[in-house]
Amino acid sequence: GAVMIGGMADRNTIGKTSIAGPLTNITLTLLFLAFAQVLSDFDIGFAFAFGVLINSFIALFNLLPFGILDGFKVFLWNKIIWAVAFSASLMLTICSYVVFPMT
Repeated sequence: GAVMIGGMADRNTIGKTSIAGPLTNITLTLLFLAFAQVLSDFDIGFAFAFGVLINSFIALFNLLPFGILDGFKVFLWNKIIWAVAFSASLMLTICSYVVFPMT
């Protein structure tokens, strides 16, 4: 869902608030990745693998530095943090499609 910041907010506050969502998706991706690896022999492993795919893609998409997406606000706040988060989400997304092809 969308996050709205009420009242006056500076670039620092907006940037920190905007990175929270993608970092949550990256954290969930890593957590689901661990469970998917451990439980790969069971049917539930597929659900965790799907969680890896979805969360890594959502993090990557939200970190695009365009328009109203979180990536634009994070990019304006701190380009280094944006680059690290974007790179991590890109690597996780690519790896998730290689390791867990959903065909």
